[in-house]
Amino acid sequence: MSEIETKKKISEEKKKIRISVVIPAYNAEKYIQRCLDSVLAQTHPADEIIVVDDGSTDHTAEKVKLYGPAVRYLYQKNAGASVARNTGIQAARHEWIAFLDADDEWLPRKLELQVRLLEENPEWVWCGANYILCSCQQNRRGPSIDPYKAAELLGGQNGFANYFQARMAGIPVCTIVLLIKRAVIKEAGLFLPGLFRGEDTDLWFRIAYHWPEIGYISKPLAIYHMDIPDSSTRKHQSFKDMSALVQKHIKLSQDYGQLDNYLPCAVGNIRSWIRSSLFDERIYEVKNVLRKFSIYLPKKYIFYVRLLIIFPRLTMLILQAISWCVRTFKLRKKITRRRVLEIPQNNR
Repeated sequence: MSEIETKKKISEEKKKIRISVVIPAYNAEKYIQRCLDSVLAQTHPADEIIVVDDGSTDHTAEKVKLYGPAVRYLYQKNAGASVARNTGIQAARHEWIAFLDADDEWLPRKLELQVRLLEENPEWVWCGANYILCSCQQNRRGPSIDPYKAAELLGGQNGFANYFQARMAGIPVCTIVLLIKRAVIKEAGLFLPGLFRGEDTDLWFRIAYHWPEIGYISKPLAIYHMDIPDSSTRKHQSFKDMSALVQKHIKLSQDYGQLDNYLPCAVGNIRSWIRSSLFDERIYEVKNVLRKFSIYLPKKYIFYVRLLIIFPRLTMLILQAISWCVRTFKLRKKITRRRVLEIPQNNR
């Protein structure tokens, strides 16, 4: 090999995107092998796979150790998914971090397509993708957003200029399909310990204040399993947590001059919380939300919500009836029974 060819090879090696996969696991013996098999089946192999056992009391450790040196196993006392992910990030040896939860799985071309996208756009520091929502016990699955709609929102581009605007346009950003530069995660401050819900969204907001542009692939590249009862990343979020998160980011977005971009996301979170509270007849939480955040909500919307909480039991029954109709008559577009996905060819 000539000197010029040697230098070219070294230069190409320096540019190569090297990936550490971080997988938090808590009592995941039933699912961890499916998860790891999906990573090992990638058409573009990961450079490192790290499983952080968050104090499991089942046979998670034994299942992981069956993979030998192909998977790094780290153990910590139970501290939650945020701390487990942070442990994995700190231990990672490579520049890029990909996340996967122990009860979810990737589709085979996940890393291949994202690496190609990032190689074509070297200025980007993160990218996401569509994914499949699976209520497998109910035999229902479908994309988080219709791939054609996602492609339409992309407008012929391979990403979005603003994470917040993409989110409000209906593009879901899920942890299991994100690929992010490790240095960016660390500079943004890692995951916030102590949060059981919203810890990932909190970090994505903090990243987006500095790096709003994000790559996106409209083709589903992972499967998010929705009916896992004991998942460490699917805990109930309290009103206190939700309120603190919204208030925190209202202030942060003001500090970074991003309030106009963030505020629609905050309103979306608030309205979503009100809907779920009405559905579960948690009227005291609806009242708390209105008391704290009415300044950000339309007056007409507040008026209708106040009407609904006059007869909370009736409201709950009506909402449950609507939900039953949606499920029974297959009206939901996000999750459809045995849907055959026809994927548009953008993002290849």
